[in-house]
Amino acid sequence: MKSMQPFGSATRRALIASIIFAAAAAAQSGMDHPTTSGSQTGAPMSGQTAVDPSEMNLDVHLLGKSGEMLSVGTGGVYTTDHPHLRVDLQGIEMIDPATTGGIKKAVQGHLHYRVDRQPIIATTATDLSFRNLGPGPHTIEIMLAANDHTPLGPQQVIRVNASETATPRTETMDETSLANVPEDIRGAKLKAELVSKDEKAKKGEATVHVDVSGVSAKSAGTTTGVPMILYRIDDGPSVATRERKISFHAIEPGKHTITVALATPDYAPFGKVAKLDLQVPEAGSAASY
Repeated sequence: MKSMQPFGSATRRALIASIIFAAAAAAQSGMDHPTTSGSQTGAPMSGQTAVDPSEMNLDVHLLGKSGEMLSVGTGGVYTTDHPHLRVDLQGIEMIDPATTGGIKKAVQGHLHYRVDRQPIIATTATDLSFRNLGPGPHTIEIMLAANDHTPLGPQQVIRVNASETATPRTETMDETSLANVPEDIRGAKLKAELVSKDEKAKKGEATVHVDVSGVSAKSAGTTTGVPMILYRIDDGPSVATRERKISFHAIEPGKHTITVALATPDYAPFGKVAKLDLQVPEAGSAASY
C-alpha cells in the first residue's frame, strides 16, 4: 500500500486542494483570525452561492469515552488518543452532494474533515471518531462545504496531542474474536463498493458505499444494535462512524487501498474486512473544487 505523500508536493491536485482549507490554515497560523473553541465564519468565495454567514454556525466538541465534553488544555490543545467529534450545526440542511448533481443551493451543504493534511473526508456525518492517529500532535480541520465542495465559510481547527502509546497508523486492521462482539451485531455483514470508481479517480476522489446485513430491525433500534463502520485510506487514520457512505477527496496520484470494516461500539473490527483498490491517474485533477 502507498503512504500518503506530503501535502506540499508539487502535483496540481495537492496545490488546488490546498485552497479548500486556505482559510483554516490562515486561522491556524494567525494570518487571518485566531482559532477559538467556537466556529469561524466568513464571506463566500468568488462564484459561491451568496449565503449570509450569520445564518450558519458550526461548533465542534471533543467527547470523552462516556460522551462527556473534553476540556481544552494549555495552548488550545486537547489531550486524547482517539478524537471523538460531535458537530453542532445551525442554518444549513445536511445533504449528500451526490443527490444534488453538484448544484449549489444556499441552504444545503455537508462537512469536510481533514487530519494532518491527509485526504479530505466529505460526509454528512456530524458524529464521528478518528482512530490510528499515532503519537504526537495532530491537527483536525472541519468546515462546511456546498454541494460542489466549495467552502461555505464556517470552519474550525482542532489540535490534539496523542500519547506515546497511541495506536500507530501502520497497525493492520484485523478482525477480532466474536466473543467480544455484542450479540445484537454479531451476525452483521458488510458489502463495500466504490461508486463511479474510474470517473471519480480521475479527479482524485473516491466514494465508498456500504451495505450492512444481518442486523434485525429490533436490534437496529438499540444503542448496540447498529455496528460502527471503519473507513481508512492506505495507512492514514481510521474514520469511525455509523454513516454508510463517505467520500475521500484530494487523493494523490498512484495506487491506493481503502479498507472498510464493521466495528463494535468500542471500535474493535470484526467480521470480514473489505479492501478496495484504487488507481488515481497522474493526469487527474481536482476540477470539482
